[in-house]
Amino acid sequence: MDLLSIPQNNLQIIEPKILPDSENPAKLYLDHFAESGRRGMEQALNLMAGIYSNFRINDCYQFNWSAVRFQHTAWLRNYLAELKDDDGALGSISRPRSTTCSQPCAGC
Repeated sequence: MDLLSIPQNNLQIIEPKILPDSENPAKLYLDHFAESGRRGMEQALNLMAGIYSNFRINDCYQFNWSAVRFQHTAWLRNYLAELKDDDGALGSISRPRSTTCSQPCAGC
């Protein structure tokens, strides 16, 4: 399944949406986790934001979560299921290399 085959349906998730902490859905959601679980869930949300935006947005705090609908979550579930190996472990997700990064780093 190609990352670009995500259902668009007028989805406006490519543009970041910066909200104050008191209104940011990712911040409000992550605040319900204990510190020990918050980091892992934040990394998962960052990955989901990256997948949804074709890795243009890798920060869950800037991602426009209000644009995500059922068909998008269904698509993501199927996409991740295809990445699982025979043991049920999630395989690697290849990120396209950024053309804007001037130095090689783990984040591009």
